[in-house]
Amino acid sequence: MQPTSEISERYHAPQHPIPTHQPGFPERLRRSARLALRRSEPAPTLPILRKGFTRALLVSQVIALLTWLAALLIASKPQIVIWIDQQWRFTLAWQYLAHPYTMAGFLNPPWALVVLLPFSFMPLPLATLIQMGLYFGIITAIIFKFGGNLGSVLIALISFIVLDNAIELNIDWIVCIGLIVPSAWSAPFILVKPQEAIGIFASYSRQMFIRAGLVLLPVSLIALLIWGLWPVAMWDAIRQNLAPAIHNISPLHLLPAPLSIAIGLTLLVIAYKKRDPMRGIWGGLFLAPYVTLYSLLLPWALLAVRHPRLALLISVVMWVM
Repeated sequence: MQPTSEISERYHAPQHPIPTHQPGFPERLRRSARLALRRSEPAPTLPILRKGFTRALLVSQVIALLTWLAALLIASKPQIVIWIDQQWRFTLAWQYLAHPYTMAGFLNPPWALVVLLPFSFMPLPLATLIQMGLYFGIITAIIFKFGGNLGSVLIALISFIVLDNAIELNIDWIVCIGLIVPSAWSAPFILVKPQEAIGIFASYSRQMFIRAGLVLLPVSLIALLIWGLWPVAMWDAIRQNLAPAIHNISPLHLLPAPLSIAIGLTLLVIAYKKRDPMRGIWGGLFLAPYVTLYSLLLPWALLAVRHPRLALLISVVMWVM
């Protein structure tokens, strides 16, 4: 089976293209046919229709359960606390829904709390188990959407990054939803944590970008009506809750800034020219001012799809270190 396209809006060419090259074909019809082919957008191949997806999804849920149990085991050790953000922020969505930025350390757009509302009414262990299952399941769907297979899933989910996710468990899974929904609906999800996947917009065509903006605009306006000047409040919260630099592993922090910016811009240009969302996401990481290890699961999964041997080698090195 040929791998599926790297983004849902890119498709295989028709098996029997319109014979515009034949002599005598009217020039006006030739131009119309070419325009129609450029504009056509047939339905994408869904990950669930790919061979092996169901098995890979089941494997991802087993891994989610095992890593959740591992986190509980780690928490039994003295002076080790797990799921801090979940306990003090994300499972308190209902309490802070009306005034999100009175919650200490909440640095995301306010609509993230709407997605998190159901977990406010669950015990912390159950809420984290469900979110971990969602996260790994969505990552599996992304891997298959971008042409990966069960091997890619195993490389991505049996890594030290996943163990760190089991201990921290932030809300990166909401961002990942933006990669499996139609591109028009992607922006509100991706902007929940923009440093993780904002570079994907560089791979969008003009039509895709406009459609995404037409969805994001009313979402943002409704948010303004409900929460007031939330962008100002969010920016103030970010300035007041700067995370310690020790947790920051962004290339912009670890490398000389000009080098990181040059690499990021180069990848974004390639993503734009080739409509390549993987390079777009990787390029965005080189421009992000703050990135944590657990937030690298998405770009790591994409690396496991495109360069599985390299990802496997890096994974072994991380475990050995």
